[in-house]
Amino acid sequence: LLFAMQSCSRESDNLDYSPQTFEYKAGSVWYTGGHTKAWFYDSVPAFKAEFYTNPITGNYLFIEVDSANYLPPRIYNVGYDTATHATIRLRFYADGSHVYTSTSGKLTITNFDTIYRRVSGTFQFTGKSGASTLQISGGQFDNLEYIRQ
Repeated sequence: LLFAMQSCSRESDNLDYSPQTFEYKAGSVWYTGGHTKAWFYDSVPAFKAEFYTNPITGNYLFIEVDSANYLPPRIYNVGYDTATHATIRLRFYADGSHVYTSTSGKLTITNFDTIYRRVSGTFQFTGKSGASTLQISGGQFDNLEYIRQ
């Protein structure tokens, strides 16, 4: 099973994915997991998380927060958030190739633990891929472990 995860073509190949809990609904389909990977980069600063179902399929979701010193619990608006000076992007990949990029929505951080390197939160957004739109709702992740780089 570990070999199959490492051989999948993803944005972050050659990383070990942790089995952790998350869920979200894309259109009318619920996705739960599964395998995740999350990073907090001190030098940029940025936070990134990837969510893959178990077993890993072509449907997965990314969260990216750029220019955030850290993520204090609060609501962050998709796009450039003027209150925090952070840029929030959420993307859902349908069948591994159709990318639905957030045009509106929210990421709510409920806990960001810098000692134990864990983050929890909720999210929802409207994604657009060409002329198609897709609602992502009911998203949540709990005690997601992140790597500090």
